[in-house]
Amino acid sequence: MDIEKLLITLKNKKYRITKARKDILTLLNHKAMTVNDLEKEMKSLGHPNVQTIYNNLNFLETEQIIITTLDGHLKYYHLYDQDHDVKTKVHISCHATNADLELVEQKVIATLEQTLGLKNFNIDSLDIRINGECEHKDEPYCEEQKTCMLKQIEEEFTI
Repeated sequence: MDIEKLLITLKNKKYRITKARKDILTLLNHKAMTVNDLEKEMKSLGHPNVQTIYNNLNFLETEQIIITTLDGHLKYYHLYDQDHDVKTKVHISCHATNADLELVEQKVIATLEQTLGLKNFNIDSLDIRINGECEHKDEPYCEEQKTCMLKQIEEEFTI
């Protein structure tokens, strides 16, 4: 995602572009993170004040630049996909290979609307997290890039 585009969006709204905000966006551009992950990374970048991190996360979420998802009891922060104007994310994580895949797919919303009978109800966001491992986890099958189930899914559903 283009972080500079996000920063221009904030500048156009007359918000200050602080180093902390830019660093949070840069970190989240690489992967979704918990607040503990962010705190650790931000401290290594010279931002020791935890309250600054929380304040910026709250601000960025209010501005719909980031969204949050829950994985059990952990809250993850993600960049909102402004390039595709999509708030629907499907996360698939494999325990065996520690692979993580994030898909953006409009068909998920359409399928759920139909399956759940959600007529006259506009879904603005949806998050699905799938955790598990394939039955081939102990075989060389998963180690090969071409046969890994997540790699196959990624090829089929491009963002």
